[in-house]
Formats: sequence, structure tokens, C-alpha cells
Amino acid sequence: MQSLVIFGAKSNPWDTVPFAQVTVDGITVGCGLVSADQPAFDTDAAENAKRVLTRVTALSCNYRDKAFFNGMRRVAPNRFTTIGSEFVGEVVAVGPEVQHIRPGDRVIPNHEYLGHTTHDDGVRQGIATNQASRAFQILAERKLVRIPDAMQDDVAAGFSVGHKPRTAWCAASAVAQARAHW
Repeated sequence: MQSLVIFGAKSNPWDTVPFAQVTVDGITVGCGLVSADQPAFDTDAAENAKRVLTRVTALSCNYRDKAFFNGMRRVAPNRFTTIGSEFVGEVVAVGPEVQHIRPGDRVIPNHEYLGHTTHDDGVRQGIATNQASRAFQILAERKLVRIPDAMQDDVAAGFSVGHKPRTAWCAASAVAQARAHW
């Protein structure tokens, strides 16, 4: 697997990394692909009890990423970062206390924010990740929402930030039902 990264100062210090310059809303950044092995995910470890390992299959950039692009122009060329908060992924593994998501499910991030810093279980509210371009994500179950099979990756990848979870699920279900009849 590979992760999409954004390089500092519009350059690529590593000749071995596929590299391109991309301009988004007048901001030019260097980007490339770096190898990414599947992270270790011990389902018996206490910290993974309610967590999910997901392989990212598609991602999108949104208005939030423009700030990352702009910031990376001022970073040294030998530095890079992953970006993004919206993705669609396939569940690879789940912890033993995960109740509603199973390996093979397709998911998007749940960016629910109810005005508090954390949920009662200690999971932070709001944006699930700022690293959606990483090949794999390990997130709490409550930070993911299953999507219908009929919803295509390119639609699902850009779906989560602008919608609250319940609204997103209803809209995703409606899109999937409509596509099933097309």
C-alpha cells in the first residue's frame, strides 16, 4: 500500500518517491506516494478493544486541506505530511468490543461534534483524522460510519465533513437506494 504525502517547499528530496506538483486554488505543493505497511493491530490489546483497523480505498481534499497546503509551502523540503479528513475505507480488523462494524464493511469517518471536547468514553469529538491520505487508519468504532454497498468510493470519500453523522447516514442510504434503481 501507499500513502499520499505533501512535501514542504514544493520539492522532492527523495529521488525514489513518485512526485508531482499540484495546484489547488492557486496554492502549488509537491506531493508523492510513500510505501506504507499495514500497522500492527493486536485485537487482544486493551487499547484496541473498541478500535477498528481500516484500509483507505479513496480520499478527497476539502476546504480544510487548503490550509495544510498553504502551511507546507513554508516547511523544509525534506519534511512531508499526510493530509485529509475525508476517506472511504474497508475494515480489515476490529477489536473484541466493536459492535456494529465488521471486517469487509465499507466505512467513512464520523466527524460528529456535539460541543464537547470528548465523549464519555474519552474519544475526542469532531474531526476523526487529519491524515486520511495514510494507507491505513486505526480509529475508535464511534468515529466510523458504515456506508451502503451501492455508494461508490468517489462519492463516499467526499461525503463526511459537510454532514452530521445521522444526516450523512440518511443521505448515504438515499443515494444508495436511488442508485440501485438507476
